[in-house]
Amino acid sequence: MVSEVGVLSSDDICVLPVDITEFGTLETKVQFANECFQHPVDTIILCSGQSQRAEWTEVDTAVDEQCFRVNALGPTAIARAAVRYSQRHSLKLMFIVVSSLCGIIPAPLSPSYTAAKHALMVDTIILCSGQSQRAEWTEVDTAVDEQCFRVNALGPTAIARAAVRYSQRHSLKLMFIVVSSLCGIIPAPLSPSYTAAKHALMGYFRLLNLEYSHRGVYVTIVCPSLTYAPNNVRNAFTGTLGKLNGEVIATITKKHMSSERAAQLILIAGANRISEASLSQTPLPLLFAYSFTFFPDLTYRLVRAIGPTVLRRMRTGTD
Repeated sequence: MVSEVGVLSSDDICVLPVDITEFGTLETKVQFANECFQHPVDTIILCSGQSQRAEWTEVDTAVDEQCFRVNALGPTAIARAAVRYSQRHSLKLMFIVVSSLCGIIPAPLSPSYTAAKHALMVDTIILCSGQSQRAEWTEVDTAVDEQCFRVNALGPTAIARAAVRYSQRHSLKLMFIVVSSLCGIIPAPLSPSYTAAKHALMGYFRLLNLEYSHRGVYVTIVCPSLTYAPNNVRNAFTGTLGKLNGEVIATITKKHMSSERAAQLILIAGANRISEASLSQTPLPLLFAYSFTFFPDLTYRLVRAIGPTVLRRMRTGTD
């Protein structure tokens, strides 16, 4: 700490031993630091941190917690104590926070560290992982069903559980925007595992919304219909594990929403805390969704009359 501009002397430096995870001592440390010099502290550089090297699946919860205390809670606790002091004494205060690029993008072999660097700003989580499918109902290996379920339902649910547990422990509000699919409401031809997984995803998060909305956890589920995302179709599951669909959609059709439009509508639904929203470029998929929900028997009769070929063309946006 420097009392005035110029060459440093021993009177200009004060070393305070601080354990950043001993939160109860930080208020006293901040007060002592402000009383060390002729002028109070006006700039605080928060640069504590401890990195990590570990596989995502091989980390004890105790490591997650300690990493979070060192990299996120500690700096936050110091900042809170300093802000309280500055407000009591009508002082101006500047924070320079040294985070990490891990606070923006995930770092391999650093799961707890990445989470801690992200955690200071999280109050909304968009869960949009997914992998589509193109396969006949009878030609799907059970291993594909399991993997599709893990990617499209269990993965987002596991993230949400961890986030909800943390938010409840610390009395924080939390918003989930869950990108499901219209397949979570109506079955999609050539996508048996994907349809089942999206139905499961809807079940998980509908129940979360039901049970936790009064505890400060809010859920918006968005169900897009055909959206132009070439990689999604190319990398879709087939009936065999490890074999991808490979189909390439070169140009957008009139039946497809653009990715930009879908993203815009998803964020609008979340910003307005709409519990569930279905999106489509054309009205027919939405009519089918409402029909399946309210008139299932009539809809199945209509589907049998139309025939599977027409339904499959509708699924791909070619009809």
